[in-house]
Amino acid sequence: ELIEGDIDSLTRQIERGEIHAALLYDLGLARPALDMLPVAALSPYALLPARHPLASATSVSLAELAQSPVLVINLPQSREYFLSLFREAGVVPTVNYELASIELLRSMVSNGHGVSILTTRPVVDRTHDGKRLACKRIKGRLAKQAIVLCVPSSGVSALIAPFLAVAKSVIAPS
Repeated sequence: ELIEGDIDSLTRQIERGEIHAALLYDLGLARPALDMLPVAALSPYALLPARHPLASATSVSLAELAQSPVLVINLPQSREYFLSLFREAGVVPTVNYELASIELLRSMVSNGHGVSILTTRPVVDRTHDGKRLACKRIKGRLAKQAIVLCVPSSGVSALIAPFLAVAKSVIAPS
């Protein structure tokens, strides 16, 4: 059975024995009763409307991105991670929208409501409404975002090893 939720609720469910594992961003939420098994480390990238002036660039800076309205994911920890990238670059973006859905954020960007930063990238750079997106490397040294399989440290289900192998092959194929 698959369920989805935010990082805090999923880690609490593992601690209570309600679920076997959770695929999460590792945002420094280490807890004694949990082990974090590495899956991948992803670099953040800029997400732009296909017709944005920066869409033809090979890469963009955070200062360049901040010149457009910015859309962020407003999930706990994720919002802070993305905004911290701007802070570390000494840039203050104007956040126009905070959204809980990555696909809604992608649609808002493709329809010209702003730009964004994400780490996970779908295979296709199009939204559900068929509009194109431009995904660009961000200039500079940015901290990669670790993706982990969170499991109870007291004992791991036999299903974890095959799931971990599949997660690695899908999220970070060699």
